[in-house]
Amino acid sequence: MRTDPAPPRPERQPHRLVIEHKHTTQGPRYNSHQRSRLYATVQKLKQQSTLLRSRIHALQQQKERELQHQALGDPQRLTTINLYWNSKIDAMEREYDRNLQQIYRLEDMAGQ
Repeated sequence: MRTDPAPPRPERQPHRLVIEHKHTTQGPRYNSHQRSRLYATVQKLKQQSTLLRSRIHALQQQKERELQHQALGDPQRLTTINLYWNSKIDAMEREYDRNLQQIYRLEDMAGQ
């Protein structure tokens, strides 16, 4: 019985946005088309972040209105309402934070 060694793995291709320069040590560079795509993506993410921030504010106001409306009612119900709105607000804030991280990463990639 004979066992041959496995063939070597093919080299991993760089990400499609990256253009490698062999004679520089500065790392990847981007051409103007790639930079404009990065910039457009950053602008969309910034718009989404603004929208998310306004939605978070609206949710907080809606939570306050509902809590004030139920203030004279059952304390158990107030706790349930508070937990419900806090979970919605927290989820929206996590999405907002992910958006900001992606914006910062893309701005670093574009060298802005």
